[in-house]
Amino acid sequence: LGDWHGSKKVSPKAWYPGTPELDRFLKGEDHDPGNVLIVTAKRGADPIVKPVRTARFGWHELPPFSFTSDDDLVQLESAVSNLIGSRAGQDLLRLDLQGSLSIEASIRLEGLLEMLRARLLRLKLSNTTTIAPSAAEIEALTQRASDALVSMVATRLVQLASGDTEEALAAQVALRQLHAATIQN
Repeated sequence: LGDWHGSKKVSPKAWYPGTPELDRFLKGEDHDPGNVLIVTAKRGADPIVKPVRTARFGWHELPPFSFTSDDDLVQLESAVSNLIGSRAGQDLLRLDLQGSLSIEASIRLEGLLEMLRARLLRLKLSNTTTIAPSAAEIEALTQRASDALVSMVATRLVQLASGDTEEALAAQVALRQLHAATIQN
């Protein structure tokens, strides 16, 4: 029959059993790996075929997720929790993250991603999320009367951080690190 990794009925008498364990992220609705087939055959009759799930590992994928506000981070956490629950070492997850978050929310996102890397067998991540400091975060960094140097550096980083050039992305990361350093003091 050839090579097909999912369980598939070709005709009443021809089936692809697939692989007993998933070996990649799913490629479509008709791709059903992770089963074995229990077949009951009788002379002169079509076989009775019953797929039985054997896969132990979960290969999960969320649709592309776009952050439009910091509140969306809670939705992402909930969606991931619904997929993997409290399991550890049994799941693979593909995430495609987009949009923008404040400095504080981007730090929380980084913490979530680190936790997922520790819990999952694999996190396949595409993260084009940008850092868009909130007005309060910008004010807290640029209007620091007690530390003129931080204010000056933050003001320059804010100017450089707009856009999606490499310089802007580096400035966004620097703003996040500056923010983290100032809240620790």
